[in-house]
Amino acid sequence: MTYEPVGGIRSDHVRYRPSMDEIELIGKVGPHYYEIWEGLPDVDFKDVTDRAGRAALRFDSDGHYIWVPSNSTEAYDRNKQTLFFVFMNTSSRDKIRAWWVSTGDGDLDYLIERAKGFNEEKIVDGRRIAYDEEAKIEADRRRRIEEEKRDEELKKRKGDREKKNKMDKWW
Repeated sequence: MTYEPVGGIRSDHVRYRPSMDEIELIGKVGPHYYEIWEGLPDVDFKDVTDRAGRAALRFDSDGHYIWVPSNSTEAYDRNKQTLFFVFMNTSSRDKIRAWWVSTGDGDLDYLIERAKGFNEEKIVDGRRIAYDEEAKIEADRRRRIEEEKRDEELKKRKGDREKKNKMDKWW
């Protein structure tokens, strides 16, 4: 499967990503989801050190952010096609926000199924939240309609009473 570029960065390395609709549902539950990458995106990573002083990679440009910790950096240096289990942030649809790029244990199919499983729990919860939100919106809409009808009825009754009072005074 081929994935669309994100914020101008090609997605040739992505082997699994939830759909944008699924990412939106996941965002209703929490800010994170998982992708599977084979290798890393073709961006200008900076060689940095982590808190323990070990070599790591970071890309931080134009709202994009990718953190590749030392063990993943070492694996990538040995094999450019390393499979990665990537902890993504839902905060932006047009930016890559990869908070943690971890080496994947297992083959591609296993990792994809694992990521789908983690994401699916959040997708189901997100659908439930979206359904509840829609139900609340519909209930509010119906309540407003009933209130408007009641207000119109009260205005009509008030007008009828005023007419009656005028007629009574006239007689």
